Amino acid sequence: MADKLRRVCRNRLKDPPGEDFIFKNRQRDAEGMPWAVSRKTTDNGIQDMGKIARMDVPPGCHSLRKTFGCHYCRQSGDIAFLMIWFNHSSAEVTKRYIGIDLDERVMKIRRFEI
Repeated sequence: MADKLRRVCRNRLKDPPGEDFIFKNRQRDAEGMPWAVSRKTTDNGIQDMGKIARMDVPPGCHSLRKTFGCHYCRQSGDIAFLMIWFNHSSAEVTKRYIGIDLDERVMKIRRFEI
């Protein structure tokens, strides 16, 4: 399923529907530039792409944010950057948010021997 969603996203990014925006807002400002879309509108667009990819549970903005954080942390190990990026008060909050804390606990239990 991830490959299907990746293809749908890539196609959408190749030919965005409006001036450098993935999700185009129909309303425009005085200069004719589109307004930024709301979080809910973006969330709906992401869910629509998930439906096009025939995902059982389409992703949303929040799940993509957390997934980005988890993958970024695993690849870079830079939890401090994510803490600032997500505007969290501590690295522990960020770890808990992206599930790293849970992953670490599961690995410790798996390594445990009597």
